Amino acid sequence: MDYDKNNENIIYVFLHIPKTGGITLRYHIEKNFKKNEFLLLYRSADAGLVNKEAVNKHILAMPDNQRHKLKIIYGHEVYYGIHELFPNRTVRYITFFRSPFQLFSSFYNFSKYKIDHNNEWFKIEGRPQLLKDNDNYDLDKLICTRDNLDLAYQFLVARFLTDDFRTNYDYPENIVSLEKIKNILNKFYFIGLAEESEDFLFIYKKLGINKFFVNRNKTKKSYFNSNDLQIKQQIKSKMQFDARLYEYAFEINKYFKKNSKDFYKLTEDSASLNFIKVLYFIPDLLSNIVYNILRKFGLINLVEYYVYGQKNNMK
Repeated sequence: MDYDKNNENIIYVFLHIPKTGGITLRYHIEKNFKKNEFLLLYRSADAGLVNKEAVNKHILAMPDNQRHKLKIIYGHEVYYGIHELFPNRTVRYITFFRSPFQLFSSFYNFSKYKIDHNNEWFKIEGRPQLLKDNDNYDLDKLICTRDNLDLAYQFLVARFLTDDFRTNYDYPENIVSLEKIKNILNKFYFIGLAEESEDFLFIYKKLGINKFFVNRNKTKKSYFNSNDLQIKQQIKSKMQFDARLYEYAFEINKYFKKNSKDFYKLTEDSASLNFIKVLYFIPDLLSNIVYNILRKFGLINLVEYYVYGQKNNMK
């Protein structure tokens, strides 16, 4: 059932914090919506989207009738305030958070891979200051030379508190800025947790997404031992503001689920939820075919049992 997809008054605005599963959500949107129903805001697609003014011009340049057809806007260059461009629509902001260490681990491996294969990516994404005198992005040097490794905090400062989207990873950390970010997050319709499959299913259901695909943009190579307790503690000690934001997002998430009339109703579809959990193990081209076959013959729970067994063996 398409719960909100056919409601022309509602428009979802998805702020994609890097390495929180947003590319997978983006892929699902692009495969389930018509091209005139979504708007992508990434500098990797449009290098000119460097600030709020540029985003506003980009959106307002669209003809009124085309803008009215939009059902979802998403990307790294989303900012809180886009709702002012849609005064006659119900705008619902959504975003996802991820536990700080896992966020850093994924971000570091992804960035390291990009540096090793295509250093130009950093210039496009506006992250050259991450390198400075550390051309190879050495982890030990990164830990020793940087005052903090807060990624979500610095990203949200650029989207909430400044006009420049080229994230300044040296932005001074202070409680005032942290509280301002929290106050804006309070205005979001839904804040999901990347670790919770149910949260993705909820958004998929609200958007009317019914074709599912494998996880996207997963970096295959790990450049450091994430199980090294000393390294883990060093990294965590420099992500204090990210830890506070994640704790706050966790509380908002828990409060929403407790008080929402829709959440458990929409996520009780165990077949869809189980399939989202097992998609990682299924090749992309076959995922939708396999899903339809398994669901038709009621075999999805058997696959879930197998994958859970595999997961438990890997822990």
